[in-house]
Amino acid sequence: MNLILLAMCLGTLAYLGGRHRLARTLPPVAFFALGTLIGPAGFGLFKLGQVIALRPLALFCVAWIGFIIGTQAELRLWRKIGFNIPRLAIGISALAGLMAAVPVMVVFLITGHGVIASIAASLVMAAAGAPTALTNLAKGRFIRLGKACSGLDDFAALALAALPFLLIGSDGQVHEVSRIFRDLGFMTIAGLSLGFAMMLLVSVRAHLDERLTICLGIVSLIAGVSADLGLAPFVVAGLSGVALINTRFRAKETIYQVFVDAERPVGLFVLLYAGMLIPNLNWVAIALGISWATFRILGRYWAIKVFRAPATLFPHTLSIGAAAPVVVVAYELLTQSAGFLLQVALIGWMATEVTVIWLETHKRFTEARHA
Repeated sequence: MNLILLAMCLGTLAYLGGRHRLARTLPPVAFFALGTLIGPAGFGLFKLGQVIALRPLALFCVAWIGFIIGTQAELRLWRKIGFNIPRLAIGISALAGLMAAVPVMVVFLITGHGVIASIAASLVMAAAGAPTALTNLAKGRFIRLGKACSGLDDFAALALAALPFLLIGSDGQVHEVSRIFRDLGFMTIAGLSLGFAMMLLVSVRAHLDERLTICLGIVSLIAGVSADLGLAPFVVAGLSGVALINTRFRAKETIYQVFVDAERPVGLFVLLYAGMLIPNLNWVAIALGISWATFRILGRYWAIKVFRAPATLFPHTLSIGAAAPVVVVAYELLTQSAGFLLQVALIGWMATEVTVIWLETHKRFTEARHA
């Protein structure tokens, strides 16, 4: 099958998964698994080379997700509610992600991948384990607060995933300190500048279609330039979202809502793409994925106790953008280990979902028995 047909197939599946009433009840990890099933590791309907050729489109989707995460960091809201909740959200997600990275670090060191590659792989899987599903954070009148918590939760993940870009290059060599600060400064300046440029360009256009076209163009520019310069596209796009949402631009809420409405289809496209990048399945990755999920859940429980936070506010399920950092970092910096890391993420995510369902069922059964 040619590349256009592959893109149409993934786009259609992602759209149906985001819009169809029945498909919306499925957890995102189901589409991750579906991508693996139709890819080289499953029925082999598409070749790995064809999937890799969709890299520009996948980078655009990842930048889209990063932009949405950035727009959830509205500073005005944090000034109203205080900074205790941001501290809890970032601290719990970061600790849970770092705990999940422990078995990955151990396995990579044992198998002789080297210290640098092991650190990069563990940071990638720490980023994948940090985000929390927005739908479980809050409901009703607390949904705006839930979005803000989810934004900070995801920011912790993006920060962990950005570290490999700052520390090492695509050749596997460690960057000098001057290069690290230069790249960090360039990502910050580029992200904030493009965010303000988006606001200025959109403000002079009256029609919504024209405004959205400008936004899509700038997100595409962010994805392409970041990839060519070896920067993290989701971080640059996230900073652009922060710049846009914290201005007094009147139409920012409309643009924000349009981007958020398309978050699930775009995220599902990334998950389908990530699943198809898995070349084969092996028992080591399966065992490591289960260990990753176990350490993540235990780390989240431990972090909740450390920060004295209510367990009901910070559940254990993963957000739809959890695989995005894995896709980008793995195939930009850790090409040889990319398929293995994606398989660990898939198995770990599935194990997490099953565990959470079992815990919730057990909790309801216990409450009903004592009622």
